[in-house]
Amino acid sequence: MIRTRIVPISVLLLVAAGVPKAELLEGIAAQVGDELVFVGEVEERAYLSRLPRGAAQGPPTEADRRTALEELINEKILQIYAAEKGIEISDAELEDAVERALANVRSNFASDEEFVGALAAEGLSEAALRQNYEEEIQDKLVRDRVIAAEIYERVEVSRREVQGYYDAHHDELERTERSYRLSRFSIPLPLAEPEAQQARDLLEKLRDTIKGPQEFIDAARAHTEDLGTAERGGDLGWITKGTLVREIDALVQSLDRGQMSDVVRSRFGFHLFFVDERRGEESHLYHILKTTSLDEERAAEIRRAVSEARAELVNGRTDWPGFAARFPGAREQRDADEIAEEELDQSERAALSAMKPGDVSPVQISPIDVSVIKLDGVSGGRVRSLGELYPRIEERLRLEKLDARFVDWIAERRERVFVRVISSSPERFE
Repeated sequence: MIRTRIVPISVLLLVAAGVPKAELLEGIAAQVGDELVFVGEVEERAYLSRLPRGAAQGPPTEADRRTALEELINEKILQIYAAEKGIEISDAELEDAVERALANVRSNFASDEEFVGALAAEGLSEAALRQNYEEEIQDKLVRDRVIAAEIYERVEVSRREVQGYYDAHHDELERTERSYRLSRFSIPLPLAEPEAQQARDLLEKLRDTIKGPQEFIDAARAHTEDLGTAERGGDLGWITKGTLVREIDALVQSLDRGQMSDVVRSRFGFHLFFVDERRGEESHLYHILKTTSLDEERAAEIRRAVSEARAELVNGRTDWPGFAARFPGAREQRDADEIAEEELDQSERAALSAMKPGDVSPVQISPIDVSVIKLDGVSGGRVRSLGELYPRIEERLRLEKLDARFVDWIAERRERVFVRVISSSPERFE
């Protein structure tokens, strides 16, 4: 790829502490026209190139240095060309670019004080950082302008080339997401009584008496059995849509800010939820949990009965209505709308991946119920059309051509500029 990057500030801070430059700057690595590339520049660039790869700290390799030297020579060639053509960057354009870069850096810190402290810890001031960035950004803006004028505008991608790439890589291209129409049959597993009823009754009473956020927090501290949130008054923090199990997530999304849920059962027990704040698809939630346990003997009987009934369904000895009729207390849900694959849990996705329309899943066992899924229909999973992928394929081919054109352009310019490589290694100047 064409290398015209700006060094990120986090990397500059590392370099300030980790690259010994003072004793290297006297060594000259190369001469490009009247411009010099110093060994210290090569060493710093080689060091930086290792950080994104997660390479172990320590001196760069000779291969790192050779690559860094070639990049720096190419940049000098671009700068010389820009000077010949009178390509300049205005003060206003440079100032705007520097401000945007520094604002982006500051956004990584909780406060301006933390940002200044991070600089001070590395022996840098904001003024010194700005000066360093001005030099980096000015060089980048010049290089970008040269590349745009001399290379980018001369690269074209035809529709025939896009079609050819689409045909040649058809099986590797992005596919649409699968979605399913399902019939679900769920039998809740029985809880141990009377503990379960007592837990449910307590939460119903709390729901009727709690009048506001602080009362909910006080009740959570007094009654919740979620030890991880008890001291925080049931505070679950900011929860993103889709993070919770489907049934709980749907319930939470149906609540308005400041609203409390009905008592709801999960694999952990019974809950009350309270939505304190919302921002986009995130909700700041509080909850009160009362744990419960299963009536294991009756739960085992239900699991066995569902497995036997499912076998009869698969073998054709009964149909779906007959299967459902054997469990009067069960919940049957038929999805009118298709469900996206990402909305299903891992076990459901695994079961559906091996099914075709009309098939019935193996028995799905969870801590709170036993269920069987019938696949009524499936759509998606197709390779996206040429029209859908055209802009991305065109841009991919354009970048490939840009890389090739850049190599050729640099080679042409190098024939017209005096280039002498002396050394890329600091050891040769000791």
